Amino acid sequence: MFFFLKVVDYHPICSSSFLSTDYLRTLLNHDPLVVPESMSFQRQFLAGQLSLLANYCSLSRTTVNDSLTVFLRQKLITGQALTVEQFGEQITTTVNQLLLDMSLSLQHSLDYFHSILHGNTIMSSYVSNWRFDQNSTLSGRSTIRTRPVWYGNCSCASHSHCSLPMIIQNQHFDGLAIGCLPSTVLLQSNLQCLYNQTCLDRLHNVLFDNNINMPTAINMSTHFSMNTSIGSLFNELFIENRFRQYNYDAYFQICEVPTCTYTYTQRADILYVITTIIGLFGGLTIVLRLVCHPAIKICLYLLGFIRKNPITPANQM
Repeated sequence: MFFFLKVVDYHPICSSSFLSTDYLRTLLNHDPLVVPESMSFQRQFLAGQLSLLANYCSLSRTTVNDSLTVFLRQKLITGQALTVEQFGEQITTTVNQLLLDMSLSLQHSLDYFHSILHGNTIMSSYVSNWRFDQNSTLSGRSTIRTRPVWYGNCSCASHSHCSLPMIIQNQHFDGLAIGCLPSTVLLQSNLQCLYNQTCLDRLHNVLFDNNINMPTAINMSTHFSMNTSIGSLFNELFIENRFRQYNYDAYFQICEVPTCTYTYTQRADILYVITTIIGLFGGLTIVLRLVCHPAIKICLYLLGFIRKNPITPANQM
């Protein structure tokens, strides 16, 4: 094997306690009833987003592992042996295209899922995009109507990406938001508050009445900035660091090239042209010396032979 590729680290959020089952249960607080605009609703909506984030991390990891397994089994076929520079460029281009294909595949699947939800006006389990119209239920009608939820000037009937910053008890938490769907809001959010212990403490104080052990702030990413959206993390498969190694000598030995030729192009200067012309004339002089003298002898011999043996016409015989 002359090439090796492995994802060393994923984003710190993917291995943090915020995505653990215990923390998600704490947020849900065993309360199955969803009451919009209540304190429990904020916890439930945040739990839904973090649960989706855990699934996105797992999906990215599985996709990367499966794709790399298939990729490393493929063969590199070239019409001729590559140079060291060409080989490195080929590996870089191939790896970048592989990661891009994986990313686009996941993005298209997620966009398709959101299109189905929005196009069919499916109500979220958090009733965050559509809600039942109380006027239709109180009037005794057999048909219960629904109405879209508005976030600012944005209606969930028109767009599935409507969102507003999450504000609890008049406190704003950087990066957190609520909106039509937990999945669409999550992709627009970022992890600023989860990086900041002070912000986390304020969040836990307003979400929970009792003092319980909560996860601490996650470590800073070495690849992504603090305000990078989760959608951008998802597009880059949450990959924090990848390890790539290739061995050109092993590649060259595997190819078992029987012969090796190379060509190079060099622009001739004036001195080279002059010396070439002089050399050409010199060569012609030598050739003429070698050819002309024997040729003249042969010609003279033939003339003498013809004079001594004139050709007699047939009608004079």
